[in-house]
Amino acid sequence: DLQDAAVSTLRALGPSPAHAYMFIVPSGCGKDAAARAFAIMKLQGDDDVTTRLADLVMRQMHVDVHELEREGASISVEQAREEIVKIADRTAIEGSTRVIIVHDFELMSTEARSVILKTLEEPDGQTILILLGEDVPAAFTTIASRTVRVNFSPISDDVVAERLIADGHPSDVARRAAHIAAGDLERASIIVDDPELASRLQLFEALPHRLNGQHSTVLKLVAEIPHISSIFSEMLAFWTFSYWDKIKKPKDLNILELGPGDGTMAKDIITTLKKIKHFNGKINYFF
Repeated sequence: DLQDAAVSTLRALGPSPAHAYMFIVPSGCGKDAAARAFAIMKLQGDDDVTTRLADLVMRQMHVDVHELEREGASISVEQAREEIVKIADRTAIEGSTRVIIVHDFELMSTEARSVILKTLEEPDGQTILILLGEDVPAAFTTIASRTVRVNFSPISDDVVAERLIADGHPSDVARRAAHIAAGDLERASIIVDDPELASRLQLFEALPHRLNGQHSTVLKLVAEIPHISSIFSEMLAFWTFSYWDKIKKPKDLNILELGPGDGTMAKDIITTLKKIKHFNGKINYFF
């Protein structure tokens, strides 16, 4: 398992009477699936994923499991009231327990933090809160003290590579993709499908050793590798995709290019984004 220690901790916490949990999970390490699996344990008393209840929870369709995802840059106080306080006040429909999963809790507004703190300090006995995030900012110390914290470890490059190899990717390509992804399995799965990954990586690795401080060398490299100008654009495209994914995949993605250029960089970014199979946003280009 990619997270043996964390999984063991979650299984031990299954019977726990605690009403609030905080999962600190590095990017790309499966925090959403972990939260849903834990919700299953809390609702049915075991981790059997073959049940109807488990299937509904994993597909985000169970009536007693609500997932709060921020609308915009942060979780507003209005959203916290509507999706935490009001839902917590309702009686569970299929059993005696209701679970609320809060994604990106560390991006709560100051007012929203006050709302959730009150909920944590006045548990109703039937609502379980699962807070998901990548770290605990100093402003959340009090909230963290009211929860049971579970830390997930970063996934090593070797483990990511092994997973990619098991999925049928060549060993050398898988290991390069794992190194670039820096422990993010989801990002590695995207990078590894790039057919030109190896050649671009070789280019990046060779350039520092070939540069000698002379302008003529730079000109020679540019002439020798005509596509070098698109590499930076492709890197920006992957960064853009990563950020788009982090802010919950908004329908529209606006790309605005300023300056005296001819739009080549923006066009390369757009071309690369369209090649990423997990990207499905609508691109609006302004220049």
